[in-house]
Amino acid sequence: MIVMLDGITLTPKTQLGRRLYDFSATMYEIGDGKDFNSIVSFGLFDMKNDGG
Repeated sequence: MIVMLDGITLTPKTQLGRRLYDFSATMYEIGDGKDFNSIVSFGLFDMKNDGG
């Protein structure tokens, strides 16, 4: 499954005095990702042709 995250927010939890955050986002499925070609088509992996 290939997903896109939108509306991402990180809110610090300052009352604890540590680096903890609340995370929120909306996730959309944009592809199945079941084969290597679909992953390459979304630009998630760079296929470089080195001539070999």
